[in-house]
Amino acid sequence: MSRPFAIEVQGHRGARGLLPENTLPSFEIALDLGVTSIETDVHLTQDDVAVLHHDARISDTTPLIRALTLDQLRTYHIGNAAPTPLAQRFAAARGLDPYGIPTVAELFEFVANYTGPLGEQAGKTKPQQERAARLIFDLELKRVPFCPETIGDGFNGT
Repeated sequence: MSRPFAIEVQGHRGARGLLPENTLPSFEIALDLGVTSIETDVHLTQDDVAVLHHDARISDTTPLIRALTLDQLRTYHIGNAAPTPLAQRFAAARGLDPYGIPTVAELFEFVANYTGPLGEQAGKTKPQQERAARLIFDLELKRVPFCPETIGDGFNGT
């Protein structure tokens, strides 16, 4: 008896080719399209909150994420597309910007909401919700111990 192969379909930073990467709308589109896993990048803020962003800085002209508190980071907005239905509802209920930089905890909560009544209200189908309930999270920790200047906390790996 042979076993069928399982293929993982990964949303790299959500659906980064369709919406700004590592944002709630990007994650929502990836889930809508049927990914089985989401890869995202994790940095720590100055107050040690794990947030989702690929680079150590939001742009070349901003401080390191590690140098900003979560409250300071909340002032940055990424992207200008209309928010997706669930991202808009989820963010509004929490006083967040749908195109702000989310925390790891918010991503987990967002996916849980996708699978429940809020997802249903946002038009998610049962198959989409069932697939999202089995989602694999691939978290890339953006910590380079031998290059402390890329993070800004002085830790050199020893």
